[in-house]
Amino acid sequence: MPQIKRVRVANIKYDHNKKQIPDITFDLDNENTIFLLANGGGKSLLVQLIIQTVLPNQKMGKRKIADLFESANYTGHVAVEWSLDSEGEEDHLLCTGFCFTEGQGSSSLDYYNYVIDYTASDEFDIQSLPLIKDEDLFSNREPIRFQRLKDWLHDLERQRVEVFDTNYKYQNKLQQYGILAQEWKSIAKTNAAEGGVDDFFARSKNTTQLLNNLLIPQIREVLFSTHEEDQLFAAFDKHRNKLLRMPQIKANIKQFESITNQAEDLIDDVEELDELQDKVEAQQLRLARLGKRFKANQRAAENKLESLNKKQEELQKEKEKLQWQQKSYQIFVKKLQEAAIEKKKEEQEQQLNSLIEQQEELEQTKRQLQALKLYNKAQAEQEQLQKHEYSLEILNDEAPELREKLEAVRRSLARAWQLKEQELAAAEDDKQEVISELEDKLKELTAEIKTKLDKKEQLISRQTTLENWLDNLNRQQEKLEQELEVNNLSEPGDVLNDKEEQLSATEKKLAETRDKITDLETKQEEISDKKVILKQQETETKAELEKITENLERFRDKEEELTNLLVRKGKHWSDLLAQQDQVVSFVRDELAAIRKAKSNRAAEISNLEEKLALVGDKDYYIPHHMLVKVQEALEEKNIYTVLGSEWLAQQDEQVIDKESYLKQYPLLPYAILVEERQLSKVKRHLKRLDLEADFPVVLLIRDNLNLAGDEASSHPSVMFYQPEAAELFISEESFQQFKDNLETEIEEQKEKLTDLKKDEEFYFELKNKVSSFYQQYQPEEIEELKQRKRDLKEKQKKIAGQLTDLEEEKTVVKEKIKQRQQEVTSLQQQINKLEQQLNKLAAFQEQFAVATEKEAKLKEVKDKLAKRRQQLESLQEDKDKLTTQRMEQQQQLKEIYQQQEEHEVEYEEYNLADVEAAKEVAQSYQELKNRWQGLKEQLNQKQSKREEIEELISNYRSNYRERKERINELEVSWEWLADHQRQVSKQEIKDVQENY
Repeated sequence: MPQIKRVRVANIKYDHNKKQIPDITFDLDNENTIFLLANGGGKSLLVQLIIQTVLPNQKMGKRKIADLFESANYTGHVAVEWSLDSEGEEDHLLCTGFCFTEGQGSSSLDYYNYVIDYTASDEFDIQSLPLIKDEDLFSNREPIRFQRLKDWLHDLERQRVEVFDTNYKYQNKLQQYGILAQEWKSIAKTNAAEGGVDDFFARSKNTTQLLNNLLIPQIREVLFSTHEEDQLFAAFDKHRNKLLRMPQIKANIKQFESITNQAEDLIDDVEELDELQDKVEAQQLRLARLGKRFKANQRAAENKLESLNKKQEELQKEKEKLQWQQKSYQIFVKKLQEAAIEKKKEEQEQQLNSLIEQQEELEQTKRQLQALKLYNKAQAEQEQLQKHEYSLEILNDEAPELREKLEAVRRSLARAWQLKEQELAAAEDDKQEVISELEDKLKELTAEIKTKLDKKEQLISRQTTLENWLDNLNRQQEKLEQELEVNNLSEPGDVLNDKEEQLSATEKKLAETRDKITDLETKQEEISDKKVILKQQETETKAELEKITENLERFRDKEEELTNLLVRKGKHWSDLLAQQDQVVSFVRDELAAIRKAKSNRAAEISNLEEKLALVGDKDYYIPHHMLVKVQEALEEKNIYTVLGSEWLAQQDEQVIDKESYLKQYPLLPYAILVEERQLSKVKRHLKRLDLEADFPVVLLIRDNLNLAGDEASSHPSVMFYQPEAAELFISEESFQQFKDNLETEIEEQKEKLTDLKKDEEFYFELKNKVSSFYQQYQPEEIEELKQRKRDLKEKQKKIAGQLTDLEEEKTVVKEKIKQRQQEVTSLQQQINKLEQQLNKLAAFQEQFAVATEKEAKLKEVKDKLAKRRQQLESLQEDKDKLTTQRMEQQQQLKEIYQQQEEHEVEYEEYNLADVEAAKEVAQSYQELKNRWQGLKEQLNQKQSKREEIEELISNYRSNYRERKERINELEVSWEWLADHQRQVSKQEIKDVQENY
């Protein structure tokens, strides 16, 4: 259970600011303690203050902490040091504190509590709290302010310091240490009034009442602060669990102590590790910067190299293209001409197609017009034919016998015509079949010829490709020989090996140069880093120098100000810091002397004012205020007396008689006149009065004043000097003059007091400035600042020289880097050139390796091409023969068509359409035609008009057939002509022909 070890109280003012506890520490040493103080000595206040460290702002009866600020505003402090239960050898201590001041606004009290957990071995204890601070050379001790202590607690570099602004959190924290708020509420209740213990135990006369009325309610209140008694089991269960965990907690504490003992070594190792890690990280950062810079430079160089290679390849291709165009200029020009001709041909073909379309349209229109004209004529001739056929039918009825013979011949002729038609059709089919066979053979030959031609073109293309490839190889060889400056590239492998050795040597040299550049850049980085460090040192040195210079100038200003103030008082010291003791002693002595003179002057003014107050409304002089005080005290007891000076002023005798009284009774002005019967009573009451010892009370019996020499005879050895100012007691004018002089002296003394106050203010301000000056500046510090200033100037000069040297060194390194970079550029160009040459050589070597194979293939292609040409010539001869045969067969077929046409004409001529053909004929077709002609002539001789009609019919039929054939040749359908029949003029046809 926690026990109070020490109590510290500081800056507590009470009893209307009449009493004060400055800074006292009570050492209770964990024992029960009794404070023995007089009534009003502050026992209850002390208990109430201690209670505040557990129950902040707790009242005791009607007493409140805020009542302490009735007469003054200040900051009070209370701290209690507790001894906690400790399992180790070292004492475990706890400090609970309460700081309070007068509240702002509606609050009557501002306060906070704090807790500090520490051990006996710690440097901290309750006496370390800065509750009272000595900050002045003149020994002024001031209590720490409310907020300043709070800031100090927050800034304290300890992990076990907590400041609380709320009572709930603070009391919960105390409960963790076993300090229970409920117990202290009982203590506050017990100490609520003086002698309150009797009242507290009034209802507890025996043990049972004590348990029932006090102990059990207190236990229940502690256990059941929420008045829920069903939590008792949970409380005991929680306590049991805590007890069961005690061994583990003890083990944890021992482990923690072990860890604590080894923590310092671990902290040192960790700090060393942090330093090493910082160095490693700095080195890694530096390497990363170098790597990043190297990669950036490498990437830029690669990009530039790639761009140059690409540009070089483009230029090379352009060059090769121009060379090829130069060497094949005629072919190129021919191709351009062919392309122009082909383009012109396409344009002309487009124009021709357009004209053909227009021509076809005009041709179609022309054919339609011609067909319409022929259609109109055919329709007219058809009408005439019908008319003449009707006339012929009438003539046929006039010669029936001849007509029958003619009809019989016509039937036979019809049969013969059919047989002849069949014969011509069979001949047509035979010829068609022969022609078809010939055309199939021609198609096969044409396809074969086309295949052969395609293969020939392929061979020609292949031959051209091979020849171009070999020509290109020869050009490449010539070009490489010029570029590589060699006479013969018949062995490209040897040249390739030589170039690879050159490339390897150049790359090695390039790597060495880059390593040198990296070393130089590293050195440049180091120089830059050194410059940065030196610049930083220069800046820091400059800032520190400016600060020191400013501090020294401020010191000189304050020293000069202080020297001028001292000179005003007639004092001059050449070195204020070295003569600190003399300056402080002078100011302290002067201030003390002025304050003493001021106090004396104030006391004198007070006495004069008091004396003036005593005689101001009187017509007699009172030598001392004590006489009036005694007279008033006796009057309160109904003992009426008269002051000696008052009695003397009331007498009617002349001045000379009053003088004789004073000579006879020199103590009369300083005495109180009493009746003889009052003497014992007066003495008794005077003993009871608390009279001051600085003035004797003289009593004279009023009735004995007329007895000459009685008082003197009673004290024969006493001598009394009566000053000349005795006229104050016998002369009104002297007394009035005394009062006037007294007022004048009071004014003069006040003026002198005002001057003393000004001097006091001057010396007080001087004291503060002296105190501030010597607290702020020490001789060693000023000398150290001056020496530091000299050192910094020297350091500045040294840094400037180092920076100049580094700048020169950096310029040299930069120039070397530039030279090395130029070497790198040159070597890189050589490498690029060698790589390009190697690539070309490798490509040429690959092509050179297959050149023989290409030449063999070229010879093979030429042989195949010659063979193809022979085959094509043979096939062309076969094709020509088949073409001739086809033409002959087509001519024969054409003759058959002509015979068929003539046969069709005869069909119309003999009018066989309406005749039923005979089944069999004995004569040939020609014989029947001759017989028909003979019978026809006989019939015409008998009917002379018949021949004319038949001729007309024949003509009309022939014309109709011709027009029909013409219309068919014009490819205009009869349906279109029937739908679009109209008269067509010659002018319309002429217009179309002109447009055509």
